[in-house]
Amino acid sequence: MTQAGLRAISPGKHIDFSINGAYKTSISKDMSKIQMYGRPWAVFDPKNKDHRRWFADFNQNASWANCPVRFAVDDDAGDLITMIQHKLIAYYTEKEFGKKQNGEKNI
Repeated sequence: MTQAGLRAISPGKHIDFSINGAYKTSISKDMSKIQMYGRPWAVFDPKNKDHRRWFADFNQNASWANCPVRFAVDDDAGDLITMIQHKLIAYYTEKEFGKKQNGEKNI
């Protein structure tokens, strides 16, 4: 095999990549299968009715099995559920009360 090649793959082993020996990394064969066949990533959007429906289904069944996407967690969010709850609270509060008019105060 050439210097810019791959080492042979054995089941359950890692794939070693190298380009002229300068850069090496290992990726699990199983990891690449998950990435290849996994559900696509999406950013949760509370305005998207499908996103809200999938979260409601999760709340009812305690499972993401019926959700066709994986939601990405924001960097400043602790976990997915809390992030979605905060986004939904902000969405429904804005929807019910709207933006404050000039001079209007919160009570």
